[in-house]
Amino acid sequence: MLIFRSFSSGSNGNCYYLGTREKGILIDAGISSLIIRKNLKAMAVDVKSLFGVLVTHDHADHVRGLGGVAKRFQLPVYATRQTFVGLDGNWAVKDKPEPVMRRLISKNEPFNIADFTVTPFAVAHDSHDCVGYFIQYQGVNITLATDIGHTDDVVARYASISDHIIIEANYDEQLLLHGRYPEPLKRRVISDQGHLCNDDCGKFLAQIYNTRLKSIYLCHLSQNNNTPEIALDTIRSHLMNAGIQTERDVNLYALPRTSPSQVFQIK
Repeated sequence: MLIFRSFSSGSNGNCYYLGTREKGILIDAGISSLIIRKNLKAMAVDVKSLFGVLVTHDHADHVRGLGGVAKRFQLPVYATRQTFVGLDGNWAVKDKPEPVMRRLISKNEPFNIADFTVTPFAVAHDSHDCVGYFIQYQGVNITLATDIGHTDDVVARYASISDHIIIEANYDEQLLLHGRYPEPLKRRVISDQGHLCNDDCGKFLAQIYNTRLKSIYLCHLSQNNNTPEIALDTIRSHLMNAGIQTERDVNLYALPRTSPSQVFQIK
């Protein structure tokens, strides 16, 4: 049985587990190895069952714990060349993965980790080289797209053939515009290279929905400009306007920002 769990999803840190009780992968490591080990133990998953860490991009909330995780768990780290360049120049990340643990990947070129086939694809974000991941495991397709300023045909191509989608719903536009962020930060968040708002996420999901899709997981919710209730209500409204009902047609979840989610069993 394939399981998915978010250990943390937000600007304080991001890390996800995808696998079984016997083998799995991490996506991002913006939290410490100690917290990751604790959460794995609570799932009855041994760290020796991990086969690697996929990195989406070089911002600290996604890679702050990466060096420690790679060293303590002896895990290979998969990222694009430019992501490693950005990571090495990131002063907020003191512990870098050692060269021997690094594995270079390229966008749109599939590779295998254990029984997982992974295809990185480009997403729009103001990092060195941000990617999403399309992951296949024994007939199950999963798309993860976090930190995306806007969706495009590439994201849609993978999302439309997925059984499960993990996608950013970062902010409510009105909360952001009328909130306390300074104007430069507001412009950065709302830009095409920033983050995805609830409305745009909902419109995208309504457009690409088909009966294959079983679950949607909303990730990277803003602490200041969003709430789980607002995000869920907004996405649910867009789906309902397209004739799609949550629970009947697709499961919809908002992943916690700073605490582990429930363990989701996905088929």
